[in-house]
Amino acid sequence: MDFYSLDYIQNQESFNSTLIMGSIVVSIILLIWAVIFYFRHNYDIKYRDFAIIFGLFISIQVFRQVENYNQSRQQGNKTSQMAPFIKSVARENNVKTKNVYVNSSQLADGIIVKIKDRFYRVTLSSDAASYSLVRTHLVSEQVKYHD
Repeated sequence: MDFYSLDYIQNQESFNSTLIMGSIVVSIILLIWAVIFYFRHNYDIKYRDFAIIFGLFISIQVFRQVENYNQSRQQGNKTSQMAPFIKSVARENNVKTKNVYVNSSQLADGIIVKIKDRFYRVTLSSDAASYSLVRTHLVSEQVKYHD
């Protein structure tokens, strides 16, 4: 079972967007390179093919970015709800946020929270405005922590 810290959850979301935007920028540069070589080499077909491939790759990445945006909006931005939840759990239990881990990057009913060396199951209210923690025990001792 994997558990995530507050820093990991916040950094992961920005890393994915940065990675996609980086691949789009590299593809645009390669597209410009292919178009320049296409005209420079008397309309050589291989450079035109490169330009088409890079153009298609850019289109796919842009559509993927739009899809990710729509998907995160439809999910009610549950990932952004996790940060205030972890801070609230830390404040209520008088621990630092670095001592709180969760087994999901999205706030949902039934997730497991680790506070220091104890595990708790989260029960959310219907509007996710309040929660309760019930002590629980893990069956498997194989736990990975992502900071």
